[in-house]
Amino acid sequence: MNDVDLDFDRGQRIGVPEVVYGQHKSAAQLQEVARRLAERGANLLVTRCTPEQVNGIEGDYDPVARTFLCLRQQPITVPGLVGVVYAGTSDAPVAREAINTLTFLGCENREFGDCGVAGIHRLMAHRDALQPCHVLICCAGFEGALASNPAQQINT
Repeated sequence: MNDVDLDFDRGQRIGVPEVVYGQHKSAAQLQEVARRLAERGANLLVTRCTPEQVNGIEGDYDPVARTFLCLRQQPITVPGLVGVVYAGTSDAPVAREAINTLTFLGCENREFGDCGVAGIHRLMAHRDALQPCHVLICCAGFEGALASNPAQQINT
């Protein structure tokens, strides 16, 4: 296939391997991408894809995140811990996509789901587990208030 051009040197050049955006790719294109990466023993992350697009490719499909992940080798571990905090189940697709991307990149991460702004107690219930996180990714959809005031409360 001539329309598939992978950047195999990207990881060495900028420190981050190529992630494949799958939304408008055909199953045949993704099969070819997977084949070429498998030949090199490289890991594969496809975002915004459907099960039909990745059918038959070795790896794991996450139906919530709409991502496909195949780790053929352990990614180089990135120091630090990333917490992915999301308000409710409507935010889970974006949060899960972040988690799968962090895993692909070698970042240790923890998921904190359904911590919505309906009450500070929902976030504060995770206070001890949030403390060791070096970075917090907050997904809060329409409300967007998850990362505002509660962040101050955690540090007190």
